[in-house]
Amino acid sequence: MTFRHPPKLSGFTLMELMVVIAIIAILAALLLPVLSSGKGRAQAIKCVSNLHQLAIAATLYSHDFDKAVAYTDDLGTPKAGDIWLSLLSRDYANVDALRLCPLAQQVADGTYWYAEDMNHAWLFKSLVDPNKSYTGSYALNGWFYSGLPNPNGYYFTKFSSVQNPSMTPFFCDSIWADVWPDETSGPAIDLFRGAVNPDFGRITIARHGIAAGNVQRAVSGTTPLLGSINLSFADGHAEQSKLQSLWGYSWHLNYVPPAIRPAASGQPPPWPPTP
Repeated sequence: MTFRHPPKLSGFTLMELMVVIAIIAILAALLLPVLSSGKGRAQAIKCVSNLHQLAIAATLYSHDFDKAVAYTDDLGTPKAGDIWLSLLSRDYANVDALRLCPLAQQVADGTYWYAEDMNHAWLFKSLVDPNKSYTGSYALNGWFYSGLPNPNGYYFTKFSSVQNPSMTPFFCDSIWADVWPDETSGPAIDLFRGAVNPDFGRITIARHGIAAGNVQRAVSGTTPLLGSINLSFADGHAEQSKLQSLWGYSWHLNYVPPAIRPAASGQPPPWPPTP
């Protein structure tokens, strides 16, 4: 009788194993940027959707009350209000769920009014209730407030006074809860931190449209700005805009776009802030 031995099983050699690991590493290096880019696009789409819905809610408010967004608490008393977020959250469903950009959801420790940087949210302490605070990643175009002094005639005191709805920003990415851009206001110098003053500094942050490592930290003069933010407009649509293009929109009543963008001048605000 003849006995046959089972076939000898061959295993990986060390060299073959190293080749397989190297191939996996190369594929991972190729795929991770693609996956990261896809995630970034999904977050940007969510951000645009949030801003679109905020614009719809504020438009409904404006039609319901026949005025732009009230700066008071709108409860029939003269005391100061709690910004647009309080107003809209109280009267219109789901607004509270729309206040944060997916790329800036956390409030950094020590935050007082403005966000630490483009990747964090701002904190607004209630002017009515000392135990209440609001957080968000977006700003209301402050020229939509009603109930404030209007010596220059810049405010859209009624929603119907908007002359070019598709070019008039309503809400946008920001390190502060509201913003009053004008033709003479320049951008932030540090597009990662932003600036509190001048007002364009609050929204000239490279939150979208550019790799984190390429964000400009020392813009000088009229050097072109890299990166983008998302905005919604008075006609309800929302879109992404390059920072360099922000001066071309109709920010306030009778706004005239400057021929040349003002020079960068907004210094990063102190961190941590002083309460």
